[in-house]
Amino acid sequence: MVQLGCEVKGLWLVDFDNGEGYYCWKYPEDELEYFHEYTSGFSGRTKII
Repeated sequence: MVQLGCEVKGLWLVDFDNGEGYYCWKYPEDELEYFHEYTSGFSGRTKII
């Protein structure tokens, strides 16, 4: 996962840095649908789709 540019945050939780914050995926989500700023963390996730 790290070689793909991902940051593993926990079991089944992965962030993808986009330069302004993170796209955030958590199992069992089917798609990458959430974003959060660097300072807000998982609790600040907002839907992007």
